[in-house]
Amino acid sequence: MRKRYSHNIWNPHCLIGSPGATVVPELFNSFLKWESMYFGMVDYVTKGSNFWTEHFSAVQAEVPDPDDPSTMLDLSPNGLIQTLKKADMILLAGEARDFCVYNTLKDIVDNFGEENIQKFAILEDCMSNVFPTTPIPDQFYESLKQKGVLFVKSTEILK
Repeated sequence: MRKRYSHNIWNPHCLIGSPGATVVPELFNSFLKWESMYFGMVDYVTKGSNFWTEHFSAVQAEVPDPDDPSTMLDLSPNGLIQTLKKADMILLAGEARDFCVYNTLKDIVDNFGEENIQKFAILEDCMSNVFPTTPIPDQFYESLKQKGVLFVKSTEILK
């Protein structure tokens, strides 16, 4: 157990197969346009497929299940972290800046190597906190700024 939080019982939300787990139509249509323009594929990363453990992070469960590889950190050549290392720039956004975005980014950064950290661009206007004051993520994001991670608005990044 990683002991990042006290135990909480969360209301069911963003369940696989529900509208809460999908990409909003405007963004989805932009992804389709990008795919056809650049002959690429958006790699949608899902999480939360193990009912018995919390998945704040898209990289690993809060309490990994040794019988379920989807709950464990994947450092294989085709895993998410290794794939991201090949990218020139990584745009990061998502709901729950203080939980899901924070934990996903922390797990990646902890396994990414200092030489890759500056590839991130955090889209500040594309995330919000679940709780108004959560100091740990704020300290973490500030440390990333000190390491040269770009914090930018979505309307400015691709100009």
